[in-house]
Amino acid sequence: MENTTANRSLLSSIGYQGRDLKNNTAHALNALNDLGSNSPEAREFAERTLPTTLASVLRDAEAIANHLPTLRAMSSGEPMPTKVESLGSSIVVRFKPQSNSRGAGWIATLWRDTSTTFRAVSSFTYEDKDNDGADNAASKCLAKFTEYCNSDDLGLPRVTHRLTGRVSLGNGSYAYTFKTTR
Repeated sequence: MENTTANRSLLSSIGYQGRDLKNNTAHALNALNDLGSNSPEAREFAERTLPTTLASVLRDAEAIANHLPTLRAMSSGEPMPTKVESLGSSIVVRFKPQSNSRGAGWIATLWRDTSTTFRAVSSFTYEDKDNDGADNAASKCLAKFTEYCNSDDLGLPRVTHRLTGRVSLGNGSYAYTFKTTR
């Protein structure tokens, strides 16, 4: 079995789901045991929480069951994807703090595929309270990508792109989505 990032990510998520299943099953067993308790408070709490806990066990078991076909393929030695062909239609913009050699700014990156990357930079100003610099960097990066798509080398029909959304990734990073029209 090849040790790819996708396989590690899948197994990691299943590990967390397995841990949740184990913990919720333990909570359900404790609630079942408390139904026969001499303490009225313990019995009342168990009666109230048992349905919710059992629903959590079912949810976690179904989540793991959804991954069974992939796990079977991995364990049988079938070839798994080893390379990402496309990372989708999004631009990641990161804030870079000031250093000794350059000022603070926003760096936008768009990965078309594993070998083609587009980058653009926008300066940071202290009046940039609504992260306009991040928006500018994303727009510049998208303009570079549009220019690439419309180059005569590709021989494709002309396209236009426009930014459609922004979501914060935390720590001064944003993801921008865009749409393509022909």
